[in-house]
Amino acid sequence: MRELSAAIILFTSETKVISVLIYDLNESGDLGAISVIGIGMLIITFAVVIAVNRIPGFGNVRFRT
Repeated sequence: MRELSAAIILFTSETKVISVLIYDLNESGDLGAISVIGIGMLIITFAVVIAVNRIPGFGNVRFRT
């Protein structure tokens, strides 16, 4: 919840940051919508991580000691 204070500054009445949207849904008790947004965020995050790991030079970097 640390980033919520920064995110509150960034949203307007026409656009909302996801963390503010989740906070509003939590206040209204809509746990189903929160779950859907959370799963969507996980899928997007995993897709980005997998895509970046497939780019040569980014994925599977081994550090020499």
